[in-house]
Amino acid sequence: MKALKFALEQQNYDLAARVIVYGILKAMVNEIEEEKRRPKRQPERTEARILQPGS
Repeated sequence: MKALKFALEQQNYDLAARVIVYGILKAMVNEIEEEKRRPKRQPERTEARILQPGS
């Protein structure tokens, strides 16, 4: 946030855009890494349907 604030105060919009893109990419990478660490949930069991003769 400090870098973005500094870039905007200096009216350096190119740098501000780069800071925003970097933040978005960093958040995406963190989310992917967190998903890898977190065990996947087991799907809920569904009750077995009994097949009727002639169906």
